[in-house]
Amino acid sequence: MRFGLAAFILACLLIACGNWKTDPAALTARSTPATGMGCANCHAYPPQDSNHLYHLYLTVPDKFTNGAITCLACHRNSLLATEVALPDTFFRNPDPDGVVYESSLSAPVTSPADTFEIRVRSWPIDSIVVRHQTHPRLQPGRPVPDSGLAEFMTGLAHMNGTVDIVFDAKYSDPTRFAGASASYNAKEETCSAVSCHPGNDPYRFAAPRKGLPGLKE
Repeated sequence: MRFGLAAFILACLLIACGNWKTDPAALTARSTPATGMGCANCHAYPPQDSNHLYHLYLTVPDKFTNGAITCLACHRNSLLATEVALPDTFFRNPDPDGVVYESSLSAPVTSPADTFEIRVRSWPIDSIVVRHQTHPRLQPGRPVPDSGLAEFMTGLAHMNGTVDIVFDAKYSDPTRFAGASASYNAKEETCSAVSCHPGNDPYRFAAPRKGLPGLKE
């Protein structure tokens, strides 16, 4: 009886294995990443208060830190990020003044207004540097909206029900601020020791609901 049952199971296995065929394409296939949820589904994106609009649109990108200001600058724990290395090239003007201009060869020239950029790139190369930056990860499958600010992949801290303001480490300058790191005081709504701020004192947009006046560095 036992021998008969074992033989039956073995026969079933042989038949099943015989019907299975290897498909090389299936073994190496990759699924397309699911499109992430739109940020505007939960809140205005970008937030429409003066603080966010100023930092995201009215500031000059600091290529020495992380490039253009994004949500990552002040909400480091709320976004997923990738470390990148960007080459930047310096060209020396062959004229007697010998002025050195910076012009990244990795950036495309896209309009007639860039004629000076084209001329600079024809000059002798003075030096090349590599900038190590932290960039937020783009959500797959989501187009860049009219606002120009892409939607990024969020981490678990973005869903904890609180507004976490944690500066990316690259926005700290311990040398300039006597060992202090960039920080945010939630009670006073002030930002301190942030490398991209021009002054050395705390910075704050006015908070009328708390009776707090603006502080400009």
